[in-house]
Amino acid sequence: MASTKKILITGATQGLGLTLARKLIAAGQEPIVVGRSVEKVEEALRSLFESTSIEVEGKVGKLVDRESALVLSEQVGDIDVLINNAGLWQDTPFLDVDEDEIEDQLGLLKATFFLTQAIARKWVKCGKKGVIINIGSIWGERAVGKTPSSSHSIAKAGLHQLTKNVAQELGKYGIRINTIAPGVITESATQMNDIHALRRVGSYEDVAHMVLFLTDHEKSNWITGAIFHVDGGASALIDNGDPL
Repeated sequence: MASTKKILITGATQGLGLTLARKLIAAGQEPIVVGRSVEKVEEALRSLFESTSIEVEGKVGKLVDRESALVLSEQVGDIDVLINNAGLWQDTPFLDVDEDEIEDQLGLLKATFFLTQAIARKWVKCGKKGVIINIGSIWGERAVGKTPSSSHSIAKAGLHQLTKNVAQELGKYGIRINTIAPGVITESATQMNDIHALRRVGSYEDVAHMVLFLTDHEKSNWITGAIFHVDGGASALIDNGDPL
């Protein structure tokens, strides 16, 4: 990468988010780790320091609505890249989904919307050509029979559509936004191997490679509004009517 960037990562205390922070540090970037509790953020910062010997910034932010998003946007100050990684995986059958589950999913989507808006407003005001990367999901575009997940799917579908709308409106300012839609990236979920054309589930590193590419303005400066299926071919199989 050509220059060091400050990169805000929501949902960064475990899983994909923590891996992204580690990979960005290795690439010479400055991630800001966001988590839902002081304890989780402190644990993540310790883990990153142990593996990289680099101290990074952490923020506590429970993204549940517009107000929580605006508080976080003020806390982080000036950043160059926003990675909307926070997500809620729930595989509740449709007939069993209750109002609380819908409120949780849509609350996070609302918070993501307003965090993105607040950061973008700062960039437009100061003329910064910022980068937004949304972590979506193939569940935002496909119904996967093995995992009934209607509430999760509608939230991710909203995130995908937000990507396209923001790209259209903010492109004139040089602000880029893209979404990465992974397949299953929990390596222990081998029962899901067969929904992927490559016949294996993915890893956090598989997704991190695409994130690094999209944060590099020299390599991806003409890419915006795209949905990248980093899914081992899962979306191709589902399109073709593969039995699940």
